[in-house]
Amino acid sequence: MIMERIRLLKLGKYLEFAMRGSGIDLGVDKKRIALIPYVKVLERAITICYERELKMVKKSIIAIVLMSMLATVSYGQDTYGVTGQVKVDGLWPATITIDYTPIELCRIPIWIKVGMFIEIENCSQKKIVLEQVNCPGGQSFPCYKGCVSLKIRANFEAKLSLKLYKVGSIIGGGWGGDNWKAYFTNDGGATKPTTWIVSGDGNWNNVDLCVEAWDANIYGASPNEQEKVGEVAILAVPTATPDFCDYCD
Repeated sequence: MIMERIRLLKLGKYLEFAMRGSGIDLGVDKKRIALIPYVKVLERAITICYERELKMVKKSIIAIVLMSMLATVSYGQDTYGVTGQVKVDGLWPATITIDYTPIELCRIPIWIKVGMFIEIENCSQKKIVLEQVNCPGGQSFPCYKGCVSLKIRANFEAKLSLKLYKVGSIIGGGWGGDNWKAYFTNDGGATKPTTWIVSGDGNWNNVDLCVEAWDANIYGASPNEQEKVGEVAILAVPTATPDFCDYCD
């Protein structure tokens, strides 16, 4: 009974809208109300009523669908806290465009085996050219020296060392060994350590690598030519003491 009264009140309201839409001012033209073709006005009022009711119904349906979808998604959770298991009550969640909504089952962590890394920038392009210099004390004429700048980085603290390999006979030798030496320096040669420590923070370390030779047998070589006399190898080891149990069964 109450709902019927509400509908009649709504219909009366829409009837008023329809009469005003016909050009009648209810506050001024009360006498003209009797001249209105009531059937047409009533039809119009009913049409307006149903159009507005239909819009409300459509909005209600959309709201219900959205709420049901949200409710369904809310149930798409891990079952009893078990990762990798999902229980969906009812239909699988979908969007307004009728596409299924992906539900996250679990997340798998990704790891990387980094290992120990050390690098000399553009090492294959480096070259040391020995040029004649004045012989320092303790070295016999003719004396030579050459250097090259290095950039080195590592993810562990490393200790570098050097090893010379002779090619040909220009570099002489005797009971005391070959007449040359290699060393690191970052102060123009004031200090000449044969080892160097590279920080393990991944930043570039700058250092010069130098080679000196003396009492060189240059008499058998052609003038103004560069001739390969050897190679210098750069070796690296970690500064940390090895834990041999890492290699135990």
